[in-house]
Amino acid sequence: MSNTNQLLIEKYIEGKLSAEEQTKFELRLVSDAAFAKEVNEAKDLLIAMHAFGRSELKKELQGIANAAPLPSPVFSVIRDEEAKGSEGQNPRLGRSYWRIVSIAAAIVLICTAGWFFIRKETSPETLFISYFEPYPNVAAPIVRNGAVKKPLEQALLMYEQQNYVAAIDQLLAIAQKKPTEVVSFYLAMSYLSNGNAPEAIKRFEALKNHVSASYQKQALWYLALAFLADKQVDKCKSVLKQLMKEDNFYQKKATKLFKQL
Repeated sequence: MSNTNQLLIEKYIEGKLSAEEQTKFELRLVSDAAFAKEVNEAKDLLIAMHAFGRSELKKELQGIANAAPLPSPVFSVIRDEEAKGSEGQNPRLGRSYWRIVSIAAAIVLICTAGWFFIRKETSPETLFISYFEPYPNVAAPIVRNGAVKKPLEQALLMYEQQNYVAAIDQLLAIAQKKPTEVVSFYLAMSYLSNGNAPEAIKRFEALKNHVSASYQKQALWYLALAFLADKQVDKCKSVLKQLMKEDNFYQKKATKLFKQL
């Protein structure tokens, strides 16, 4: 593996490629089978380096090298390969390098708290799943075994049952006749719960400055989560800062989430 490819793959694994670089990288994965194989094999080694730290990984591999026919020190082999600049010039190097990769993969499997898993736990998507919980129906609580007659009650029954498509349809119909902050809030919640973050963002944005105190903090919290679901991390942080400024129900959650971003 060339030094250029190694750095490129490391940036890819760490999510540091630009949008343009990401597109080119993924196109190359599809069109270049050899490169795709190189990426898959290199992932284990790079992940292990981050999970253990380079010095710790060298110690682990050195211990194995003492009991197996591997070059010593093993990372001198990697440096030699980078100096060569291409594969095929040193057959012993290729076999040794991928032997190291297989060892690194085994180390990663043993260490379930490795860097890769930590990184996944703090990705925007995973953080959203971790923090998101649909706001409860406190506007029109449903009486079990009772008749549901009012349109808002029917809509929020659908919301409680997680039938968000039906809830959206009914809430939109209500909003056309009698728009209220309750209807607007639960409509935004339904969009977010149904995975439509952009529409939820638009509606929470409209709500945040035009609702009473009873829904203002809720609108801000779920707006932050909507930005998170839409991978707009900077905007998510901006909203979280507003929640962190003063004492409220979401202050601690906002502070914790902010630190994880």
